[in-house]
Amino acid sequence: MKKGKTFIIAEAGINHNGSLSKALKLVDAAKESGADAIKFQIWKTDMVVTKDIYKADYQKRIKINFFNFLKKHEFPLDYWSTIRNYCKKKKIEFMATADEIASAYFINKFVKFIKIGSAENNDIPFLKKIAKFNKTTFISTGLSNLKDVKVAYKTLLKNGLKKKKIFILHCNSAYPTPIKDINLRVLNTYIAEFGKNIGLSDHTTDLDVPSNAVALGARVIEKHLTINKRSPGPDHRMSLNPKEFFLMVEKIRKTEISLGKEEKNITKSENVNYKLIRKSIYALNLIKKNEIYNYNNLVIKRPYKKTFPKDLFKILGKKSNRNYKPDDPIKL
Repeated sequence: MKKGKTFIIAEAGINHNGSLSKALKLVDAAKESGADAIKFQIWKTDMVVTKDIYKADYQKRIKINFFNFLKKHEFPLDYWSTIRNYCKKKKIEFMATADEIASAYFINKFVKFIKIGSAENNDIPFLKKIAKFNKTTFISTGLSNLKDVKVAYKTLLKNGLKKKKIFILHCNSAYPTPIKDINLRVLNTYIAEFGKNIGLSDHTTDLDVPSNAVALGARVIEKHLTINKRSPGPDHRMSLNPKEFFLMVEKIRKTEISLGKEEKNITKSENVNYKLIRKSIYALNLIKKNEIYNYNNLVIKRPYKKTFPKDLFKILGKKSNRNYKPDDPIKL
């Protein structure tokens, strides 16, 4: 992660629909769209859900039992080395969210960054083990109040993960998230509570929400990516296609540039207009030598001619040292 640059994660999730070739196409799309990393999900279905697990509303378009759906999308372990190696070739960071601890131990050897999803952010035994990996860790905070987030954060700290390696990602676990519920000002609360290592895992379909988050201090943005929004599966419709993702990244990069520095100085671009816009003191009418300067014979106008408006108080009541015609600049 580069200082001053937002780390942008393309969330592939399960948008590969169980196909290795589609997963590799998602890597291509993420790279071409300007993402810094691409993230998948890894799990063992038997260890994540029961066989009679019910579906969320956004998952109800899936026709088969959700357990069987997850089983169908579960990658064989040997796929992950192929995907990781392809990411290396494409020069994009490979990441994964492990939904249970066995998968976390497996994927740990492939990644520099670990992602904890909202489903696991209150799984204290899981968090304790993840902390031991000593990796830069992103934790989504959907389905949580501030107290829950503090508990998760402290659990990671108490189990050896240093503060500088923990990134708290604001998240709303509605798919998609309504704009009225995204509540980006939570980022201000997170900065006050946890410091600057904060970000947004965004489930809205909006292209401006991520750049707005960056303006508020987000250093990490995660957003779902799909090749085709009409593909079967629960997440495609609320994901961005490659063109949309590219536009989102472009907005974020422009926001970074516009944020600039915290110091207030005169910039090079505005300095060219300095003399035109700034004002100086001029003779309002004819002023004779030894005439007293007063409000009736002086005026403050553009352009700048080596005096400032505040200099008026230095000469009021004093004698003119020469004759001035109207609009002649006054010399101190």
